[in-house]
Amino acid sequence: MDAGARVRTSFLVPVYNRQDMLSDALNSIWRQTDADWECVIVDGASTDQTAKVAYAFADADSRFKVVVEEANTGALGGYIRCLEEARGTYGKFVYSDDTVYPAFLERTIPLMEEDTAFVFTTAAVGPQPDSVDFLMYQNNPLHFAASVFIERMLRWDGSLPVSPGAGLFRLADLKKNQLSAEEAPHQLAGTDLLQYLWAAEEYPVVRCIHDPLVFFRLHPGSCTVMNGDAVAEGYAVTLQWYQEGRRL
Repeated sequence: MDAGARVRTSFLVPVYNRQDMLSDALNSIWRQTDADWECVIVDGASTDQTAKVAYAFADADSRFKVVVEEANTGALGGYIRCLEEARGTYGKFVYSDDTVYPAFLERTIPLMEEDTAFVFTTAAVGPQPDSVDFLMYQNNPLHFAASVFIERMLRWDGSLPVSPGAGLFRLADLKKNQLSAEEAPHQLAGTDLLQYLWAAEEYPVVRCIHDPLVFFRLHPGSCTVMNGDAVAEGYAVTLQWYQEGRRL
């Protein structure tokens, strides 16, 4: 693949020590029915065989690009490096323990009209991609005013997505709205919430797909499970920071 060529969608995969789960995530990207994509994998200096797994995909398909960092800069550092390396029109985060369904791009891209901030989909949640315990975000309108999205997000009732893993964004918006480590109100969680809020400020409409097109793996090693209190604190701090009128 020409390093300067434009692609429609950049899949963004920050990863650290996930040798046993990364293949599921990357295979789910490889199986997309819309083939116009690149996948940027940023390995934060894993100490297991994660890089080896990533390079095997890159050797088999040039759409996979692997960056191995010299040191682990944490989840936020992985976010940022993925965005720096990406060159698509659209951007889609896929966390290394999660997957996307084959029709994700085929179903979401046509809804990214000029008036649309982002498209988010129902998320299936469970211990394995073939074992779903419950669905998230399904009971939302198919399209609604972005101002309503912001109002509802500020109520924090859990009905709207926080992780960008549930959404398709314009890559330019993701890059513009991503805070650096120095700017972020919290180092572990919250900048993903701002991606939704700031994008919703700039476009009149938000769109939703009721069918589950992403899968979030629920397991003991997930960031949310391992750091539950800190993650909740991060979102609370960031939400207050946003409500105080802070901007880029």
